[in-house]
Amino acid sequence: MVLNLLLSHTPEEIKGIFQNSFATFLNLADQRPGLDQRLKRGGGRLISFLSDALCGGPEFVLDLIRRRAAMIRKIKELKRKLRLLEVRLSRLANPVPGRFFLDRRGRMYCTIKQHTKQDEPGVLACRVKRKVYGKGGRLRLKWVPPRKASYILETVLELPSSDDPHKLKELMAKTAETGIPAILEHLPKGEKELSELRPINTRALVLDQELNDLVCNRCAHLKICRGNTGGALRDALHEFGSVLDGAHAVRIRLWHDFVKHLAFLKEEGFVTQNCQITHDGFWASQLRLDEPLMVAEGLRRGIFPGSDPALLGSLVAPLVYKRETYVSHDESRVPGRLLKAFDRMKKALAPLMEHKAGRGFEVRSIELWPAVTIYAWANGHQPWERLLEISSMAEGDLAMLVSRTADNLRQIASLTRVYPGIAQNAGDAVSIILRESVVMD
Repeated sequence: MVLNLLLSHTPEEIKGIFQNSFATFLNLADQRPGLDQRLKRGGGRLISFLSDALCGGPEFVLDLIRRRAAMIRKIKELKRKLRLLEVRLSRLANPVPGRFFLDRRGRMYCTIKQHTKQDEPGVLACRVKRKVYGKGGRLRLKWVPPRKASYILETVLELPSSDDPHKLKELMAKTAETGIPAILEHLPKGEKELSELRPINTRALVLDQELNDLVCNRCAHLKICRGNTGGALRDALHEFGSVLDGAHAVRIRLWHDFVKHLAFLKEEGFVTQNCQITHDGFWASQLRLDEPLMVAEGLRRGIFPGSDPALLGSLVAPLVYKRETYVSHDESRVPGRLLKAFDRMKKALAPLMEHKAGRGFEVRSIELWPAVTIYAWANGHQPWERLLEISSMAEGDLAMLVSRTADNLRQIASLTRVYPGIAQNAGDAVSIILRESVVMD
């Protein structure tokens, strides 16, 4: 929206558009009896509690108190999300042979080897107890997905050869007598896991810094405003805030959002410092997409192929599907060409994702499963019914994934002047994925 507005208006004109768009709303607010007097009275009462405030003015007081509270809540939320994601990723990264873990019932197991079951990664593990039973001299193994492990333990044993189950049984029985090892407090993570954690961690660090930079930290009234305000101050905040919000909140939020997006576009080279659209910004404004900057960055970095329509459709799919769905895939069964292109795309888009997260924009992880699903469909490797089984999606959701991918490919196909080869390839991709059972003749 920002790029399209800048095609024909200056920032000051756009601000006027926002104001005029809510003229009727504001006129109605002005017609309320005594609105101006209520604002002055409420603002004066609020300032009377904070006579030496550094922020100056009741509107600034209200804005800072709200911003500070919202930032603290967001930091807590991000840190909680970071801990949960860290545990999930670490559990996926650490089921090495010989590693001990506890299941949800507190029973101890030892990982024997990694094993994928129905496209879900997991491990084959042996219960650690004094008597390890098995059939025909073999060790009884149980398949355990990472989500069913409650704690990863510190101990990693050097396992004997799998050809000698007797020694392995003896080792498990001996280990059971020593008791449960200590829980691994900090699960090791590889670069792949760190790359997924980094955007959330970056956003939390940026918010921490912004919180420390607030003028509140140098104000004598910090203790009064900090945390949950109570009593008379809380009533004054509520009274003034309700009146002010009714008159100005929508208009202010729209303008602030515009300024925030404009600053980001300048940093990414789509708009100049004097608010003129660059060459990249001009063609990017033609992309009527949910994630236009992600697609535009992919085009700028040359990660989309100029041939192979199935591969292009597969790389676009993860950028357009927004539902919170996770489908695991055994990467060893993913075509090498697709896996290589997908990893290259994630690496190329990682700086932009980190930048977006650092500027407070929502960032979704780029998942492999939509790419695998569209690749199989585009190449005709699987019938529709089999594709439903592989993707673990409802038929309507799968049809939506295909349709949304096609819609985004059509937008890319319109860039014939700047990316003629990719535009042609995008048009071909639409033709091969929009077929029965997604569309009916």
